[in-house]
Amino acid sequence: MDLTKKILPSDVEVDGIFYPVKTDHFYWFNFARLIKKEVSAADFDFLYEDEKPADRQKGFAALCGFFAPKKELPRFNGIQEKEIALDYEIDSDYIFAAILEQYGIDLFEKGIHWHKVLAMIQALHDVKLTKIIEYRLYKKPQKNETYESQMEELKKIWRIESEEEKKERSEAEKREKEFFAKTRK
Repeated sequence: MDLTKKILPSDVEVDGIFYPVKTDHFYWFNFARLIKKEVSAADFDFLYEDEKPADRQKGFAALCGFFAPKKELPRFNGIQEKEIALDYEIDSDYIFAAILEQYGIDLFEKGIHWHKVLAMIQALHDVKLTKIIEYRLYKKPQKNETYESQMEELKKIWRIESEEEKKERSEAEKREKEFFAKTRK
């Protein structure tokens, strides 16, 4: 979410062309349900306001980017957990209740921009849903793991990088991509 802008995104870009999309949360909860099934890229056409991109696969990739915008934090140290923390369909009752309890917003009363709903979900605390997520992500501490080592790991994951570190990481990622591109040829 970019707080320097007056409005939230309302389109996706495919091959340099911007396609307006429906932004209300109920469309995107439906998107979450559909991506778990074997459907074609054209099955997501309901998300476009008017025109649809000719290349539906690229359009689907752009819709995925709108659905789950890339976040800088938390940072993962090369290891992605395989645990599924949240399922928008299975957890729908808890999501509804948590947003109603925490923010006083009834998701059935009006459509709310998907990115606002994502931000609200990410900031939830002390509700049944966050406890369920904690249970799902519980990891038994290693034998010699201390509170301090756990906090150091959390600090690494949530630390804000300096502009110089971002530049160095970007350059390293670029070199890595170039190396793998050369080795595949």
